[in-house]
Amino acid sequence: MTPRKPGTRVEKLARRVNALPEQVTRELRERWEEALHRLPPEWRKAVKRVLTEVDRTGTAWSKRAERLVKTARRRVEEVAGRAEKQVVEAVEPLRVRFDLPTRAEVDRLRKRIDHLERRMRTRAGAAAA
Repeated sequence: MTPRKPGTRVEKLARRVNALPEQVTRELRERWEEALHRLPPEWRKAVKRVLTEVDRTGTAWSKRAERLVKTARRRVEEVAGRAEKQVVEAVEPLRVRFDLPTRAEVDRLRKRIDHLERRMRTRAGAAAA
């Protein structure tokens, strides 16, 4: 008996399963064309006309859904913006009352401290030398 590579059957099965959608689509297309060719010409024309209308309607619905989603997103962003503005307006008097620093003030102080620390290090290095 020859030793088998581990996972070979699983890999083959996975490849077959992954190929199924394409095979099914191809098979359905072939069967559809075959069925259409069996219809009388006037029926074939009517079926194609109905399918065209269904495609058009589907496309119109998709576009409408996209517009609705876009509108909903815009409205959510507007509401969120208004809510954020209201929160800022409500919190700002508290910040001023409690004398809390703004982010810009904290950043400015941090930069100033960094600058002073660098000056102290250079002076300490110059004094040691």
